[in-house]
Amino acid sequence: MALKEQPHTRRGILSVVSSIYDPLGFLAPLTLSAKLILQDLCRRSIGWDDQFATTLQQQWIKWLKKLERVTAFAMDRCLKPPDFGQPTHCQLHHFSDASERGYGTVTYLRMQNNHNHNGWIEGPEFLQKAEEAWPVNILDSSIAADDPEVKKELMVNAVIVEDTQTATQRLMSYFSDWNRLKRSVAWFLKIGKVLQEMERFPGNRKGFPALSSGKCEVKKQSRIYKLDPILKDGLLRVGGRLSKAAMPEETKHPVILSKDQRVSSLIVKHIHEQLGHSGRNHVLSRLRRKYWITSANTATRKILSNCGFCRHHKGKLGEQKMADLPVERIIPDLPPFTNVGVDYFGPIKVKRGRSLEKRYGSSTFGSCVLIGYRRGQVSHLRSDNGTNFIGAERELREALAALNHSKIQDAFLQEGIKWSFNPPTASHHGGVWERIIRMVRQILTSVLHQQTLNDEGFHTVLCEVESILNDRPITMI
Repeated sequence: MALKEQPHTRRGILSVVSSIYDPLGFLAPLTLSAKLILQDLCRRSIGWDDQFATTLQQQWIKWLKKLERVTAFAMDRCLKPPDFGQPTHCQLHHFSDASERGYGTVTYLRMQNNHNHNGWIEGPEFLQKAEEAWPVNILDSSIAADDPEVKKELMVNAVIVEDTQTATQRLMSYFSDWNRLKRSVAWFLKIGKVLQEMERFPGNRKGFPALSSGKCEVKKQSRIYKLDPILKDGLLRVGGRLSKAAMPEETKHPVILSKDQRVSSLIVKHIHEQLGHSGRNHVLSRLRRKYWITSANTATRKILSNCGFCRHHKGKLGEQKMADLPVERIIPDLPPFTNVGVDYFGPIKVKRGRSLEKRYGSSTFGSCVLIGYRRGQVSHLRSDNGTNFIGAERELREALAALNHSKIQDAFLQEGIKWSFNPPTASHHGGVWERIIRMVRQILTSVLHQQTLNDEGFHTVLCEVESILNDRPITMI
């Protein structure tokens, strides 16, 4: 063997062990130690080119010294001694043992010549005697209870829990999406109706005997007692005194569901995704339009906390302390959009033919005009103290000064729009609109899904984002 010097790393050990040519396994007792060192490195997750612990390095160096002694190892093909004579009888005797780290085996050759002379290298004492003198005692295969080489038996207790779920509950557990569950249930109902018509058997609704009259007798200790539940269209709904209200029927009498039901989790998850992964209050506001889930606040918080998309995109970082609220946010009885905050966000790429162009979240002068047309006149405009806004103010002032004698003076300047800048490098002064811009970007991320739209499609998505933002509840739910 001519071994090259390799570094003391996992890759180097594997190279040395693999370079030993021993197809018949005569050097297996020696190579086993090196393989055990390699197993230990793999168990510790040591990198291929990383240095390992000093104790293992000492073991490896010690093994290399042993390997140098057998570099000229040779094994004769014929094991018969030269002066042995003619063999008349040959026997092979195998011995083996096992441990937790490896298996060991050894084979001895017993030969007898025509001179009735036995030749041995080594072996048990009884093999050096004639065959008639071999021991005839039957080997005792019993194992002592305190034998340290015997593995201890591990007792494992298994508890079998009987499945008490109904067929409907098992069906709901198969689905993780609300729309797929609705489609599957619709198919089941359709098939059931067809089978009933084929058998000419009218499907009698069983159960809910106390709800046949449309009212429900519920104990006072029940959670839904104060909801005045009624049975309508085969569903348990909230009662109340809104039957004559000018609102959809599903809003007047929402369906009552338990927070522990699988269908409740699917509905909350569906609404959460439909609203662009919005917050808990927004989800509860949309949920109460059709459904009344017991402990809905807790159920919604649990669903949102397990949302992988929200965990990835809404991870909490270090937060700075916000400044005091400006006076404009505290003065009551002012029309909406009287005080407006302006900021840029973007760029966002849109398609125009085969090319991509960038779009930004604001055009300063045009935004002032559009806000006045759509939302009413703006009295006070606030923005960051960036160079873009300072330039925009100067541009706006010069443009208005040039048009001082035109109709725009009567339609725009006389309204007296005041533009104020926040202190430099103090973005927290505009935290109220910075937070809304963050919500816009969050909803855009969940709606677009890395798609590239044209100008018309992007404008439609922005209108959808505007609708979602303006649909938020004003107060805590």
